[in-house]
Amino acid sequence: MFQWEYGKDIQYLKEKALEYGIKCSTGSERGTSSKSVQNSKRSKG
Repeated sequence: MFQWEYGKDIQYLKEKALEYGIKCSTGSERGTSSKSVQNSKRSKG
């Protein structure tokens, strides 16, 4: 994936995820490191 365009990378990963039954979505990564995976609430740390 070194020289691929960004959109091609994302499309390839989506296709592979679908092949294996993995749900995927794209969007902003802002604040994701401070959210709990279990309940999507922000931690106070």
